[in-house]
Amino acid sequence: MTHRLCLLAAAAAVSLLGAALPARAQVLQIDDGTAETAVGVTNNFPTAAYLNSFQTPAPGTTVVSAVQIAFGAPGTTSPNPNGLPIMVYLWSDPNGDGNPSDAQVLGSVAGVISSANTNTFVSFALPFSPQLITTQNFFVGFSFANIATPEPAPAGLDQTAPLANRSFAGFYPGTFDPNNLGGNGGILAPIENYVPGNFLIRADLAAVPEPATVLGGALAVGALGWHFLRRRRVPAGA
Repeated sequence: MTHRLCLLAAAAAVSLLGAALPARAQVLQIDDGTAETAVGVTNNFPTAAYLNSFQTPAPGTTVVSAVQIAFGAPGTTSPNPNGLPIMVYLWSDPNGDGNPSDAQVLGSVAGVISSANTNTFVSFALPFSPQLITTQNFFVGFSFANIATPEPAPAGLDQTAPLANRSFAGFYPGTFDPNNLGGNGGILAPIENYVPGNFLIRADLAAVPEPATVLGGALAVGALGWHFLRRRRVPAGA
């Protein structure tokens, strides 16, 4: 009986704790996986930021664990950008309007461009403690400082309808401040102001279990453990 109770308690603990965790990650995207063209930088604005705005499925209960980016576009005549450095960002949307002019950095990671011009998504894990997204919208994307001539076009753009009107590009002449996308002496605007399309930039989301669910599981496991201890302490024949 004691052995059976141990097994029951362990099984219940695994079941309850498993139920409190997200079943799988969710990927947010506005692209169809194929880039018809790509966007680069110019000599007058050598630093650029490319980002997508996403609606938070449930503000306060989700975090972004990684950013996926497909660089360039098949058949492009621009120089291959593979190996060039970038910074990948997660931004908040303080006023919740879906416009990144007031965006603030929640997390970032340095990386390099790879698999360009192949419609292959490269994943960049964000190395920080889980950050709850509390606003109605958030942004993910990357910045690129051109160090090559002629200029490459690293930002893949899906031009197949429907257009989400949630892709933005910023072009900056000097020092780039990721917490001031609407400033920096640059130009920040929807990509449709230049060319229609959706950037091939996606967000990997992981749901945060509800506190009540976790607490309920812990209480249930604790009750089983208490029952097991009482049974062990009862003298034989009592």
